[in-house]
Amino acid sequence: MRKFHPVSFAVSVCISATSFSTYAEMTQDDQQKIIITGSHVKRIDNESSSPLVIISKDEIARSGATTLADLLQTTVYSNGASLNNQQTGGFTPGAASYNLRGLRTDRTLVLVDGRRLPSYPFGQDGNIAFVDLNIIPLAEVESVEILKDGASAVYGSDAISGVVNVITKREHKGSEIAVKTTQSDSNYNGNFISYLGGFSGDSNDLIVIAELQDYQALLGEDLDESSRLQLGDLSSFSFPGTYITSDANSNLLATAAENCERTENAAGFLNNVQGQVCVNDWAKLRQLIPENQRASVSVKWNQYFGDSTFYAGISANQIETSSDVPFGLVGGDFFIAANSAINPLTEDMFYRRGFSELGLQTIETESRNYRFVAGIEGFISDFDYDVALSHGLTEVKEVYSKGWMSVTDRDALFAAVNNGEINPFNPLSQQQIDNYTSQFNHDGRSYHSSVSGNLSGELAELESGTLYFASGIEFRREFIRDSSDQAIIDGNVVGLGNSSARGDRDISALFAEFIIPATEELELNLAVRYDDYSDFGSSVNPKVSFSYAPNETLLVRASWGTGFRAPNLFELHTDQVSGSAGTIPFVTQGNPDLDAETSESFNLGIVFDIDERFMASFDLWQIDVEDIITNLGVNTILNAVDESGNLIYENLITFNPDNSIAFVTDPFLNIDSQKAQGIDITSRLSLSQSVELQMSVTHLLKLQQDNKALNSRTELDGEYLFPENRFNASLIWDQGDFEHVLSAYYTGSHGTETTEVEDFTKLDYRLNYQYHEHAFTLMVSNLADEEPPVSGFGQWPYFEQRMYSPLGRTYSLQWTYAF
Repeated sequence: MRKFHPVSFAVSVCISATSFSTYAEMTQDDQQKIIITGSHVKRIDNESSSPLVIISKDEIARSGATTLADLLQTTVYSNGASLNNQQTGGFTPGAASYNLRGLRTDRTLVLVDGRRLPSYPFGQDGNIAFVDLNIIPLAEVESVEILKDGASAVYGSDAISGVVNVITKREHKGSEIAVKTTQSDSNYNGNFISYLGGFSGDSNDLIVIAELQDYQALLGEDLDESSRLQLGDLSSFSFPGTYITSDANSNLLATAAENCERTENAAGFLNNVQGQVCVNDWAKLRQLIPENQRASVSVKWNQYFGDSTFYAGISANQIETSSDVPFGLVGGDFFIAANSAINPLTEDMFYRRGFSELGLQTIETESRNYRFVAGIEGFISDFDYDVALSHGLTEVKEVYSKGWMSVTDRDALFAAVNNGEINPFNPLSQQQIDNYTSQFNHDGRSYHSSVSGNLSGELAELESGTLYFASGIEFRREFIRDSSDQAIIDGNVVGLGNSSARGDRDISALFAEFIIPATEELELNLAVRYDDYSDFGSSVNPKVSFSYAPNETLLVRASWGTGFRAPNLFELHTDQVSGSAGTIPFVTQGNPDLDAETSESFNLGIVFDIDERFMASFDLWQIDVEDIITNLGVNTILNAVDESGNLIYENLITFNPDNSIAFVTDPFLNIDSQKAQGIDITSRLSLSQSVELQMSVTHLLKLQQDNKALNSRTELDGEYLFPENRFNASLIWDQGDFEHVLSAYYTGSHGTETTEVEDFTKLDYRLNYQYHEHAFTLMVSNLADEEPPVSGFGQWPYFEQRMYSPLGRTYSLQWTYAF
């Protein structure tokens, strides 16, 4: 028989929620058969030949996170731009995603208990598909497994960078209530309550999980760097406005009206104008974090009979987000004659006035999410089987509720000022605001349904160990709809773009996997999967990996595999969306002729385990992605030429009869490629029986993108959003009923040749105290009260919201009662 090595088991439990190594102490006798992420084989010996991170229940508690997105954001493996709860604008306010390795969120597969979820019905940036992490309440999560390796041979599309598999609670004895309150020095507060109850009968058990969260908005006035707009973000359309007159020499003069809160030199806003203008500085009022309420409930039931278990579960989740944007600030220049009764001056003038009393535009977003699964698992002739039906549904309704104005109503407002119906020197009344503003709707719906069957077990007992296999079949259906009011589609809403898509498809898949004990020390894992899509075609992807453990101290592992990402439903079915690049109109639309993106991944790692006091792992990884789906962009279409100087993409340009450009078509195409390479290091050192140091480091060696259309290469490692170094460390001191945890999170510098975002370190402290059935937790996050590093790119809020939190020192107190 093959020996069980502690170092082998450590491969699969080698990280914590704060991205530090955590190692469970188990023996083979007290373990049950399980399936770990990256494999379909169910067995006791859960070592992995691929780099797997497991965030345990205890580490989730130590992190202090109240959402799954917050938890994953603490890991060192996220890079590049991903969504989080701080972003209020764009198509996806209040949604959150995870960007593993910086290769984009739609190349990271997110699963719950090994099953897919529906995509958010609105694409990130309009077309990037992602799973909203907020639909998975943290109270329901038992652990999180992050596979840092390509896994299309096991799971199919999207698993190019890796997989995030959220393992939910399925069994529980007794009941538990947790209450948490949070307050920051920066005037941010929120409350959290959850209930977990487990009920058992003679042959069945039931688990009920419920969670409520309520967090208030954090405003720009609460962060020094974000409380005042820089010149480039200011608008001279404001109220009470600016008087523009001329002197005897016809020089234009600007005078800010009385009671203007902020004035600036007119030369920075108006050509050939001297003096001071009144500017609109909305920074103090804009949200850094939107107001957010969440409610969720989950019920799961297991019925046991013989060697089989029938299981069923249903989860419902509602998220309400109130956010604001300055997209449609309305203003104009109105001529006021010298003899006008409302003219405060005695000469002709232009009155530059913004209708800022409309306020920042408000978006009310309601997201409702439902998950259902039912299946049966057990044994047939000593083989494990699992047959299941699952369905996930997401419905999102966005109401552009306050401050939004149609182009028609804006023109009517300007006409009313010009013909004297409205006195522009007076603030608009509430009745006038109601008359000239409207509400608009943006709705989305997506679902994912699947039927699957898996079979795994022991094929043979060889001299070197057990030969395992797994095989299965899967049928899925995906649907997405993104729709808006006609006024939005027609571009008749001031400052608001549009997105529109509708599509569906069917997918069928076959897969197989073998774990072969070549020797007692060497184990091979072979996997292959065939996926067939009703729209773009099919894809076959193999994966080969091995683990070699010559002794109980050392393990060497390596893996190689191919992967793919099927074109998402936005890229295939987006309706024609119009816009302009400068003065050039363009249209973007889906392309039904797209091929899949393809990838090749490689990982080589080594793990040391010395006397159970010190453990460390080192992994070198590389991912190559070809046929990346993206847009050319108007500039490339207009300027890319061949060796003879002819336009390469002339077929995408529509000309007027006089040879001027009517518009440019910018479809989705398979045109780019990308290569990423890096090193991951994790370690755990027991300083004594009660003190432990855990660390995790990732270093980005290379991240380059090739544009085939321009035959150009961009080096992204160390550039803006892609820091080369991230490091986490945690010192844990266990004193029995008391536990102290001090954690540090480091993000290296990143930027451009001219602008650099400085490196940043955040310290957290956590104190846990257990008294009988009561547990108390005090956490101080951002212990040093550090503000996020300034981005230097001159765009509010002047720090990178996708990477850093605006919260200063933040205090949390939690009480948990088990009964």
